Amino acid sequence: MFGLYEVVKCLTVKDSDSSEQSIVNYAWREAGEVNFLALVASTGDIILRYCCSGHDPVISHIPWPESRSIVCLCFDPTVSWLLVISEDVTVSIVPVLSLMDSTARVNRLWNLEDVTVLRFKKQQGIPSVVTWWHTLDDRQIAIIGMKNGNILLVDLSTRKIVYQFTIETRIHRLELVEDDQQMSTYLMITGQPLVQWKLLLECRTQELATPVDKEISDMGYDGLSGRSLPTLSITQVTEETRGLFQPQRLDQFPRSVILQPQCAKGHHFITSHCSKESTFQVYDSNIDRSPLFAYKLPIGSDIVILTDKVLLAMTRLASGKKLYVIANQRAETSMDQTKDFNKESVLQQFDIPQNEHLLTIQKKSFPFYWHEKCEENMRQKYNQDIKLGLISSGSWQPGLTMSHDIQLTNHTVLDGCIIITDSAVYEMKPRISPERLFLELTFYSESAHVENLGIGLGLDVNTLYEKSAEYLLQRGHVAQAIKFCKVVKSTAYKLVMYLAKYGFVADAISHLTLALSNKEISTADRKHVSNLYLHCMVYQLQDGDVGANQKTLINFLVTDFYYEEKQALELLAEHNLREALLELAMARGLVLEALEILVHKGQIVLEPCHISKLIEKGFAHHLIRASNGVLLDGLTPNSLVKLFCEKPILAFHNYTKLVPYIGDIETPVLEKLCEIFDPSQSYLGSHLGRQLLHSRTRRGSISSMTSVSSEGDTYTEQMETFPDISELIEFFFTLVLHLNKRLDSPTAEDLVMMKPKVIVKKARQPGTRLRRRKLKYQMKLVSCGAQHVGVVRNGDLYTWGRASHGRLGQGDLVPENPTLVPCRVDTLHQLQIKVISVSCGGEHTVALTHQGLYSWGSSLYGQVGVGTRHMYSRPMLVNLGHQCISVVCGLFHTLALTHDNQVYSWGWGVHGQLGHGDPEDQLTPKRIEALSDKQITSVSGGYCHTLALSSQGEIWVFGCGYFGQLGLGHTTKQSLPVKMEKIPHKVKLIATEYFHNVAVTIHNVVYNWGCHPYNLRLNAHAVRRARQAGTAVSDPVERFLAPEIVDTSFVHGRIVKASCGKSHTCLVTLDGDVYTWGRNMDGQIGNNSRQDVKTPSMVTSINDKQIIHISSGGEFNVAMDSEYSLWVWGKNEFGQLGLDPTDPGRRLRPSSNMKEQLLPTRCTALPSVKPAQSRHLMLSRSRSSSSDDELLLSDDEDFVPHIPDLQSDVGVKYSRCVVLTILEHLPSVCNCLKLLRTYVDHQDWLSAAYICLHQTNYSQALSFHLSALSHYKSSLDSRFKEVSMTVIQNYIRLCVDHKCSATEKEEIYRILLLQIMKFWEKHSLQTSELEDILQTHKDCFACSLCTTLFWMKTGESSIEISNEFRSSFSMRFKFKILETVIQAISDTEFERRHPALYQMLSSLTIKQNVSSISNLNPFNQLWHDVIQNLQKEHTNYIYITRGELDHLDENLHTSRRSSSSEPNAVVFTCGHNYTRQTFIEEIMTKFEKEITHGHTKVEKCGSILMQYYQRPGMLCVACPKCVVNALHN
Repeated sequence: MFGLYEVVKCLTVKDSDSSEQSIVNYAWREAGEVNFLALVASTGDIILRYCCSGHDPVISHIPWPESRSIVCLCFDPTVSWLLVISEDVTVSIVPVLSLMDSTARVNRLWNLEDVTVLRFKKQQGIPSVVTWWHTLDDRQIAIIGMKNGNILLVDLSTRKIVYQFTIETRIHRLELVEDDQQMSTYLMITGQPLVQWKLLLECRTQELATPVDKEISDMGYDGLSGRSLPTLSITQVTEETRGLFQPQRLDQFPRSVILQPQCAKGHHFITSHCSKESTFQVYDSNIDRSPLFAYKLPIGSDIVILTDKVLLAMTRLASGKKLYVIANQRAETSMDQTKDFNKESVLQQFDIPQNEHLLTIQKKSFPFYWHEKCEENMRQKYNQDIKLGLISSGSWQPGLTMSHDIQLTNHTVLDGCIIITDSAVYEMKPRISPERLFLELTFYSESAHVENLGIGLGLDVNTLYEKSAEYLLQRGHVAQAIKFCKVVKSTAYKLVMYLAKYGFVADAISHLTLALSNKEISTADRKHVSNLYLHCMVYQLQDGDVGANQKTLINFLVTDFYYEEKQALELLAEHNLREALLELAMARGLVLEALEILVHKGQIVLEPCHISKLIEKGFAHHLIRASNGVLLDGLTPNSLVKLFCEKPILAFHNYTKLVPYIGDIETPVLEKLCEIFDPSQSYLGSHLGRQLLHSRTRRGSISSMTSVSSEGDTYTEQMETFPDISELIEFFFTLVLHLNKRLDSPTAEDLVMMKPKVIVKKARQPGTRLRRRKLKYQMKLVSCGAQHVGVVRNGDLYTWGRASHGRLGQGDLVPENPTLVPCRVDTLHQLQIKVISVSCGGEHTVALTHQGLYSWGSSLYGQVGVGTRHMYSRPMLVNLGHQCISVVCGLFHTLALTHDNQVYSWGWGVHGQLGHGDPEDQLTPKRIEALSDKQITSVSGGYCHTLALSSQGEIWVFGCGYFGQLGLGHTTKQSLPVKMEKIPHKVKLIATEYFHNVAVTIHNVVYNWGCHPYNLRLNAHAVRRARQAGTAVSDPVERFLAPEIVDTSFVHGRIVKASCGKSHTCLVTLDGDVYTWGRNMDGQIGNNSRQDVKTPSMVTSINDKQIIHISSGGEFNVAMDSEYSLWVWGKNEFGQLGLDPTDPGRRLRPSSNMKEQLLPTRCTALPSVKPAQSRHLMLSRSRSSSSDDELLLSDDEDFVPHIPDLQSDVGVKYSRCVVLTILEHLPSVCNCLKLLRTYVDHQDWLSAAYICLHQTNYSQALSFHLSALSHYKSSLDSRFKEVSMTVIQNYIRLCVDHKCSATEKEEIYRILLLQIMKFWEKHSLQTSELEDILQTHKDCFACSLCTTLFWMKTGESSIEISNEFRSSFSMRFKFKILETVIQAISDTEFERRHPALYQMLSSLTIKQNVSSISNLNPFNQLWHDVIQNLQKEHTNYIYITRGELDHLDENLHTSRRSSSSEPNAVVFTCGHNYTRQTFIEEIMTKFEKEITHGHTKVEKCGSILMQYYQRPGMLCVACPKCVVNALHN
């Protein structure tokens, strides 16, 4: 039993003075928080008890005249008036509320100061019972029942009897029955013996409603409020309504059943109590319906009160009278059950004193705040006990209740009752709230006993147990708290929350682990548990074993999918758990978010191991994008270099971070960096090709620019994300520069090996085209399996159809054999994995993504490709190891094609369909070695065979050929690829799915071969019947063993797509038309019939839709049009068409029941295509309609320039020769001037020489090369001269072979000779060896040598050659040079071939008349004198004193300046100087007089000298004064 209630005596009528006084009648009524009790004593007086919540009860005694003895009485509904009926039917209205509470406001209907008495002239009988009826039209009616069966309805306001009728029995009880809507009121009449009637008193009806109101009501709208409808009342009976207001005897109930109206749970009910069977049934206000509830009562139950939570049953047995408090839920039973009363439903019972006669029990309600006041009193008492020292604060012991420390926000207030006996009145009121009692009992009672209370009263047991557990945890009682929580399964989350809250983290983690292993836990609770487990693990890591706990944490983060991922990132970053943070980020595709969080929290220094792991998992770009690469700034130089070596993509984007540390990088690492930035390698080479092609496209014509406009965005994005190639090439040059400086100890062979001519031969010839090396992605946006479909939309994958074996990838929550509507594969979406292409097999699915290949479904034969034969309901990453561009599923095997034309296969292999030469299954991808050199561009898989198409248009087949699948003319299996040679033309397109195949040639001819076994069986039957009829028919199998041409006379346009179903085929043309043929039992042909079609026919219902993709399943098809809408038709047994049954736009046959679709119907279950993907798909479509060869080629980013391997093709790995190689192949991305300055600044003369060689500046190249030889002289030692001679000879040959004008070449020769002679002089080499080199090319160098050796004066060139070195040349060599010059002068082409020397000699020509040559010197003597004169000492300056210079300047300002362009001053090397005017007018005049008439008169030479000095526009080179002085001497 539970102490929910307590019974207290309210009043008694027996005292010492009048021991015989008793209670003979009563009246009870409640209205809100006010209740009234009126008792009629045996003395005839009235005792009133008035109670208002919050106030003490008021009791009053009202004397009553003996002449009007009271027979019955009742209160009005407002508890303001007491209606008293006397034996003479005198009606007295007592204003009880005014009498008991003078402050109360009462409606003055009758006298408030005295009793209002109503008398009737005619005696109607002796009254027995009365009730007060407040009508719907606000009339106050007293209903009086007589002992003779008369019933009077008296209007208390008008004091008239408004209606009366008679029932042939004594009236025992009158009760009003109302409904919840206040639409009707009935009178329940109980007579003696137990016979009951029902009488309609009033009702609201729509009979008198207006036509408009009726029309509104018929349309389903609430036109009129129920209370505003007309009322029919018994007080206004008409002839038409008289039949409504007749008493109806309730004969459907046995005599042992008593009906009584009661209120509970805010509703009006009618209860039926069967005393014979001890049952209690509850009806709504209409007893003609089935009962709502049924309860079993104790035997002997007499009075039963229905309340919200409990039943109050009074029993009268020989053993005594008992009042039972019964839990509704535990006592409830069904009508067909005959079980006994459930004793466990009794919550409490009270004994009624045996010496008192029970009159009645009446329901009493208590206010909602009843228990709050009790709680407050309890709390005050508890605090008072603490102050008195009776208990200690915070203590707890079993048996000592401290539950009031637990805060409760809601209390259940149970209804009580008033017990009226003949001598006293008792009140049964709630002692404690059920929730508080539950908490008290949890501390010392058995859980079953406590749960009986909770379940019986419908308490929130879970919450109460949780509160008890929390209370115990606050005091350290962990074991008992856990015990409480184990009682309730759904409180695991809150238990661990409390455990963690109060510091019991280890216990919390153990319970969380147990909770997570419970598969029955709800999704919401699992999310809470997962989040709490994460917090507990992080908390435990702060103090515990970090290594072991962190492994556990990481395992949880990776395998659990229910915690809040973003909050987990924040939590891990806050507690500096970077390893766990990054593992979570990589597993969920949140790396960028995780890195941003770290940067936001100031944690920008990552461990190298963390960065290496990120790079290894493919998240290098995220390191770059996170806060603009700020995380890389926190790395040490060595870590940064190591990182870049591991992941080149990071190096490309952040190479500038390496520049300050190049000088400190170790040589092996530097060499590794060179490999990374090597433009001849694949990765950088592909980006290089993209930039070159992009620049070429931008320089193209307007039409070409328009044609690639759709690709412009892609180029722009790639150019923005990848650094400028020219900068990367420049950085590569810098790396090579430092690497060669580190390894700067070349041997003689190394220097000799650097032959420019050899390198030049390797240079790329102008106009060499870039080659394409990779296949492009083959996008497959729609794919059909046997009974399911996959579609790529906006980068996400949607699947639908049959869901068994996990083929849809929707997780473990999907039942085994349902049919699902289109749903997104959320695992890929949550990981932010963008899907490129999809392929569906029989029971598995494969998706090609930017992050790799993902597969799921049945792997019974290993077709999922992850190394097991399990079933996977979520996507699993397939480790292919190479860049996959296409994936195709056979029914139970899978094929993948990589960018370098390699084919991989795995799965079912018993028929050799994997192409590995054996019948074994493959659980992981394995390359088909036999196809490695076949340049495969497309693959297709069937039921147990495979097709492969090469770039030459050849078909390679392997697998089972029993049904003609291989097209080889026989039925033999092939476990290795075999070339099918039955098609004479080049094939551009292949397709298969089950047993038959289709191939389309470049001439648009369609071939098919192979046949489904079912079709073969049908053909065999047809042939058998034909032969029985005497018709000669060939074997049907032979027809399908080899390809045969399909009649495509009705196919218009070039075929660009093909797909095969189980027994039908589809073609798509360039115009987007669809053609189908084959079996049509399920409408797969799409022509609104079931007739088979033998030749391709157009699907006319979608001929206005431009179809761009199509895929066929077993007996259905899915197509995508140019607007990216899906069209489906065919079999729909497993929902593979993805149609919504409620879609009014679908076209179904009436009898189809969604099992098939005979016409293409639009599938609207997928989201619309975003604009970004729309452009991408349009680009794909435009490419798909390009030339056939173009379909086999890669996208533009796969174009790479043909650069020799810089690690091997140029001799020494990354020697200086790579400079010239790159310059020759990539001139557009190299800044030669900037590069040359860099190498010169670092004194890398050889590299500078190669740059000049690239620019054909051979003289400058020789200068740098000779500087390099000088630098390496010590290392060359004795071979220095040999190497020098070799290098010089190479450059001489280059200059000789160089094509340029004669003037340019003569200048090149001059500079070349000066550099060679300067080098020879600098290193004191023997002139004779140089003579041998130059003599070999004397025909080319003679004139330049002549100028260099004989006429070049000091200051004429920046390269100074001393006279001593010039004199070191032998006379023999000099004469040979001069002889060659003379021969050249005599040549008629001399002026054209040697313009510089010709101009010089012309300036020395003197015109004169010589009469005789007999007096001339001999020829040999003449040349000896000439050579001596040419070798005279001369200076490269003119010596003038400061005074002379000032005097010259003064004369120039005072003299009249010439307006000609000739100089204004004449200065001779002897130091004499004049103004031009002075020189012409004075000096030359004196000079002419002197040589013609003076002392130095020269008769024969005078005229010649004057002609020389007087040449127009020219000045003489000899000073006239000095000439005169020389003549004098």
